[in-house]
Amino acid sequence: MSEKIGKLRKLTGLNRKEFAKFYGIPLRTVEDWEWGKSNCPPYVEKFLERIVNEDVAAGKFKKSPAEG
Repeated sequence: MSEKIGKLRKLTGLNRKEFAKFYGIPLRTVEDWEWGKSNCPPYVEKFLERIVNEDVAAGKFKKSPAEG
């Protein structure tokens, strides 16, 4: 499960601290999920997947220089 949260975060182009702040999740929680120290609850994972994909599609995050 930790891989999925990391992949979702990377879609945004945000670092862990920015991602945590943007979505109102404690930084330590995001770190623990990504590092496999704890598991993200399945319902939270589904919510994050939906909202991150919607936010990315809406252009809420700046593109990296590599994306143009």
